[in-house]
Amino acid sequence: MTAVRMGSFLLRLKLRPPVRSQRDTNNKQGDNAGGLCCALARQIRDNRYVLRTLVQFWGMREVAVRRIRYAVAMSLDGYIAGPNGEADWIIMDPEIDFGAIVKEFDTVLVGRRTFEALARAGNAAMPGMKVIVFSRTLRQAHYPQVTIVSANEEQVLASLRARQGNDIWLFGGGSLFRSLLEAGLVDTVEVAVIPILLGGGIALLPAPAGQKKLTLISHKVYKTGIVSLVYAVK
Repeated sequence: MTAVRMGSFLLRLKLRPPVRSQRDTNNKQGDNAGGLCCALARQIRDNRYVLRTLVQFWGMREVAVRRIRYAVAMSLDGYIAGPNGEADWIIMDPEIDFGAIVKEFDTVLVGRRTFEALARAGNAAMPGMKVIVFSRTLRQAHYPQVTIVSANEEQVLASLRARQGNDIWLFGGGSLFRSLLEAGLVDTVEVAVIPILLGGGIALLPAPAGQKKLTLISHKVYKTGIVSLVYAVK
């Protein structure tokens, strides 16, 4: 690839070529191309879509990466559950095809407290889903129907994302979402805003947490007052 073509490619990706000194401009074209490659390598870490575009540009076979999607119902004041984990405030809107949504996933990620709440309700195992529980206190022998992850979470998820399959559902709770968000492992935040004020409970993103910029992908308003919002994490 020539330096001109590489420069054009960087512009397509909205990446900035490196600033060159007068000495650099006297170098050979191959050196210029090498510098541009270095610029791409430095910035590729900050743009999760660069690799996909790079693969398409060079005509190579693209390797799909499964997305991790935080998809939850949330009250208007920002809670995904009541103070004691209550979820009886969530409206079951007939317009929302929940079955179709579930089919988009084949793996569920849950934290310990969320899993224990599911287990108490008899939903520890989800038919057709691989359930992965992140906990340092639960023991695998006690819950053979799920997979307990107690260490090396990022490596486990990297391996999981590289496998073939549907998207991965980050089911909750808020603390697990915060950990994965800080690690740069969450691709989308998808909330169904329920028209209710809980006044307290489990927050969508518990404090302390850093800022993350989002890009709105889609939205829909339902007759029941539910507002569906889908954001990509930048």
